[in-house]
Amino acid sequence: MAIPLVVVEGFLGGNFGASLWRSVEDIVNELDAPLDERSSSNLDALPSITDANDRRKLLIVSVGPASSLHDRACELYYALRGGTVDYGFEHSETHNHARFGRTNSAGTYPEWSKDHPLHFLGHSIIGRGGIIYHQQSYFSPHNSPYSIGTRFWAFLAFLVRFRLSISESEDGRSLWTVTFSGLEASAWAEGGPTIVKLQYLISIGHFGTDAHPDMILSVHSISAAFRGTQLVYTLGESTHSAPSVRHISIGALLAKLIHIFAYISPLVPYSLLWDLHAESRSLSYRDISIPAFFRHLWRSDWAESKDATPYDMTFEAADERESRGEGDPFPNTFYQSLVFSMTERLSSSGPNHGPPLSWMVSGPLFMMSRAIGVFDFSLLRPLPKFCERHKHSEQLINSTSGPTAMEAGVSPDSHLDQSHWANDGVVPVFSQYHPFECSPSKCNHRGPLDLGIKNGPFAGRWIVQQLVESHSHFSFVPPIRTRTTAQTTFWKSIGSQLDSIDSRIIRGQHTQPQSDLLPICTP
Repeated sequence: MAIPLVVVEGFLGGNFGASLWRSVEDIVNELDAPLDERSSSNLDALPSITDANDRRKLLIVSVGPASSLHDRACELYYALRGGTVDYGFEHSETHNHARFGRTNSAGTYPEWSKDHPLHFLGHSIIGRGGIIYHQQSYFSPHNSPYSIGTRFWAFLAFLVRFRLSISESEDGRSLWTVTFSGLEASAWAEGGPTIVKLQYLISIGHFGTDAHPDMILSVHSISAAFRGTQLVYTLGESTHSAPSVRHISIGALLAKLIHIFAYISPLVPYSLLWDLHAESRSLSYRDISIPAFFRHLWRSDWAESKDATPYDMTFEAADERESRGEGDPFPNTFYQSLVFSMTERLSSSGPNHGPPLSWMVSGPLFMMSRAIGVFDFSLLRPLPKFCERHKHSEQLINSTSGPTAMEAGVSPDSHLDQSHWANDGVVPVFSQYHPFECSPSKCNHRGPLDLGIKNGPFAGRWIVQQLVESHSHFSFVPPIRTRTTAQTTFWKSIGSQLDSIDSRIIRGQHTQPQSDLLPICTP
């Protein structure tokens, strides 16, 4: 039987996962050819572990949509295996919440163990504050996505905040989809970092001696913010005193909304609101008085703490994680990160990036991408470690000139390469790669994404693959109401790579044949 794939959503993931990801499950299980034929170019015709009718299950697990990486990882572990969530004595004492959380009477996959490992896929998914009322797809009479009809809908979408996506259908025609929706809130890419945190906690014995890092067979991250994102500061996190949040900011507004949802949560089914997994924090009307509730609205002890999503997405928090060794690859786990960017260089003489004007229809996403692309890292205190490491690059600049200096990935203004400003609207490219700086022993960077098996993951090292086309943080996340060629190809490639890993496990082959390794690329 095919090894299941666990999907871990990010910040504000909500309760929509099970329904939204079913379309992806269908695509992942589509087989163009038997596994042994699809793998022959790279794995010497490995035997198929399943027949064509066997399906790989997607396990959609609910974790706290605004919780810290630590809390989310604990909730993920017990949601899969079952039992009462234990955040740990030291952690709960430090962050002033109860040690134990929700009890899962039956785990989603109670047999999960070193002998029965699971695949994991992490991505943040947009949280919806309103209900989608209607979605309709239209075919353009022309192949170009810039026909008069498309421009009209693009203009309308920009004015009234509809959501419009333009793509190519499988028969080559231009497909534009308009979604009439309520308020949409942005999301962090916290799914991938949650999995990395989970494996780290397992390795240090947080869940006991029967848990082992090899329980995580593979990690597939999509637009994950392993090393933080500038966006968290743009939306309200203090640049010099995190985790403080500016009172007049989007982040402060989101914190107030989350406290309101937590307060009324006993009255409303989880399916109609975010399931905050906040039992350990005692935030509902059953646990706190009305004056205490208003104090939380004025200043949130949760949102403005180091035990919440916003702080975990700062560069300061990422440096703290790396100082503890979180994110070091384990030898028997396969790692892959898929990197997206929707921006281009603003000038040939500097590293700053911005989205093309064609992305203006995305509204808030366009503005967020623009803010990330021109962010001034010198405003941050403490200064991120990657800025300190690159101070020596001034010597490289002084010893080179012209195109050579730019090819070296060095900016005369910031001493950082352009990957720190290129972004997908939520996460800068360099943060999507993997934890830590690039190292020949930890990562292998591919060129433009090859969707074949040959560039799939292998054990003990991060494989980084970047799409050459312009794609945003949400280009390949569900719902996929009408499949496009790009969406279908992308998710079928994920399914093929999972098949490849399953077959290697049968043969006991964790390492990649040396002939298949491309030269190490240090961005």
